Amino acid sequence: MIMDRTKILSEFKNLPVSEIQRYGSSCLRAFCAEKKISHPAIIDLLDHLESMHFSQNLPEWDRQGALLELNGRGDEIPADLEEILIKNKATDFTALVDSVVEIGIVDLYGGRTNLPIEFLDRAMTILEKNKIQLPAPSA
Repeated sequence: MIMDRTKILSEFKNLPVSEIQRYGSSCLRAFCAEKKISHPAIIDLLDHLESMHFSQNLPEWDRQGALLELNGRGDEIPADLEEILIKNKATDFTALVDSVVEIGIVDLYGGRTNLPIEFLDRAMTILEKNKIQLPAPSA
């Protein structure tokens, strides 16, 4: 079943950021699967992003995320991962990682805005641009 980006965004609009983050992670996971990209730093990032839902201390969760080898916060990505991305023609990977990471941290220290949804929209647009089917939202 083909998922509709506008419908998914509408469904997520009023959900907790942790739910939006989890779906953003599934977008990154779908991109990596389709492009056949695998690396321990990606697994660590996905595990971290998906753990937001269970975190009891979001500032600590944020701090731990900044320490990851691949953190989506403008730091260099591992050289061996860079080689994989070049080989697999995954030029949108960094923009996707940045968007998915921003979903969870953009409103972390302030009031609720529409920015998490905007970053999710960017992530989903990258999948569509790469002709990757949007994942179905989990129930």
